[in-house]
Amino acid sequence: MPSKFTSSEVDVPPELGRAIADVRNDATPADWALCVLGDDGRTLRLCGAGLGGAAALAARLTADAVYYGLVRTTDVIDSSTTAVKFVFVSFLGSELSPMRRAKVSTIKGAVSAAFGAYHAEMLSATDPSEVTAEAIDALLHEMFGRARDAPAEADTSLRIGMRQIKMSARGASSPAAPSAFSASQAIGAPADLLAAIADVRRDASATDWALARLADDGRALELAGSGTGGADALAAHLSAGSVFYGERP
Repeated sequence: MPSKFTSSEVDVPPELGRAIADVRNDATPADWALCVLGDDGRTLRLCGAGLGGAAALAARLTADAVYYGLVRTTDVIDSSTTAVKFVFVSFLGSELSPMRRAKVSTIKGAVSAAFGAYHAEMLSATDPSEVTAEAIDALLHEMFGRARDAPAEADTSLRIGMRQIKMSARGASSPAAPSAFSASQAIGAPADLLAAIADVRRDASATDWALARLADDGRALELAGSGTGGADALAAHLSAGSVFYGERP
């Protein structure tokens, strides 16, 4: 196994990889990890990890540097169900030069990929006071609250990599005609796909993967499979010539 994740854009030291894995591990108490971007603009360095969530992470932030972090939290779905959520945090200190900020924007995708999948993103905070548990709760509610509180046939959204797409339950009616722009961003999703995604995100369920296939017209998703077995089981459903999107805890 390589000692360090390296792409053409960022270097991730093994200790950062271990800290991120700890945050994602149900068996460890760690609920945050934070790294700082080096002066070379491509090397990440672990600068903190442990307990305390957003508040503990925010205490390490300074105005003269670029930071990336991961926070583990729980989202209360109903009176008897909670779900683990991961939030990716990017922080650009208020004292950074415009040139430094511009350069940072070019590696954002590679950095977030190194941190793995997340449910929501706190994008480009500039002051530590912005990084709070309350802000993260509000962000999660914005991302998932409407889908949780609304009936099953209502629209919801799904983050796929760096894209956030609107998923419209097939057959759902809308009181207003969509604009040309929103229509181009809408992705139809059947009820069984939405249910499979919700199942993966539910702690009480053993389901640990769901896979969607993009239809040939590029405007709808269809459920390609879901179940247990993790990445290996998901991979067995992939095929050449199609576009797939997967969900794992």
